[in-house]
Amino acid sequence: MNVSDHDMGHMSVIETALSKHVASSFYVQIAFILTLLLYKPPSYGKYVFPSYASSIGWMIAVLPLLPIPVYMVLTVRKHMATNSLKNVCVFLPPRRASECS
Repeated sequence: MNVSDHDMGHMSVIETALSKHVASSFYVQIAFILTLLLYKPPSYGKYVFPSYASSIGWMIAVLPLLPIPVYMVLTVRKHMATNSLKNVCVFLPPRRASECS
């Protein structure tokens, strides 16, 4: 009896891509929506912290992430100015390489 990979529980490339891109983004969106819907302001026992305390916490949380988009924009601008993004075309598959011309 000949058993294919699909029968043994292995996913095809299409099924893997669907589960990786569609399902995972769906779960992240659901988690985000539930977080917004079920949000409760921070408290300690019966004491509810003022809203500016939450704002300060968010600023402290976002501060270490700011260099990422700033560095990305600076790098892209630098490569656009030197025209070095053309080197990326070497790594594209042949059907997409024609877009670089």
